[in-house]
Amino acid sequence: MSVGKARFISAAEEVLASQIEEHGLDGWVRELKFHPDRRWRFDFANQALMMAVEINGGTWSPRKMRHNYGEGYRNDLEKINEAQLMGWIVLQFTTDQVYDNTAITDLARAIYIRKGGNYVYPVRSENPYTD
Repeated sequence: MSVGKARFISAAEEVLASQIEEHGLDGWVRELKFHPDRRWRFDFANQALMMAVEINGGTWSPRKMRHNYGEGYRNDLEKINEAQLMGWIVLQFTTDQVYDNTAITDLARAIYIRKGGNYVYPVRSENPYTD
């Protein structure tokens, strides 16, 4: 999987990159700059499918973090809304959703649907942290 401009890569992003490769999901790149005028990048993107994934860390932190507070949250919404107006499907996940396999499951479902498959609601255990 190719990686765009270097920046901090979280452990959850490394896990999802491995899951994408393990599941044979082709065409995904990391750190794709998608907007012609802004420096916005997607954590993961597939240009052919016009699909992207963003992993939002710090969602359970008691501290004010970029993805869960004030201006950072507002900026994230601006980025995602603009991407969707450009035709992108953007899936957003927390780090725990990467670790409990929700992210890769939902990504595979989204690809299936984007390619013309019917929507199927996933069956998940009552406790998402158990296998």
